[in-house]
Amino acid sequence: MRNLEYFWASHNLFNGALPFQVGNLTKLSHLNVESNRLSSTLPPEITKLTLLRYLGLDSNLIQGTLPQGALCFK
Repeated sequence: MRNLEYFWASHNLFNGALPFQVGNLTKLSHLNVESNRLSSTLPPEITKLTLLRYLGLDSNLIQGTLPQGALCFK
């Protein structure tokens, strides 16, 4: 799974926090988890996703701000 580039999982009723293990998906360029029931804050490990070009989070219950260093687009 470490070579995964696209993770599209909208409208799946996922709940709880986005797991910190998402940081292991270092080749991920698109992460879409819109319209689920995700809550809590984003894990700081999301900053490891340096190739990420799309992050879809709307229609969830996520709180707080992006971790510092997240989504530094080039």
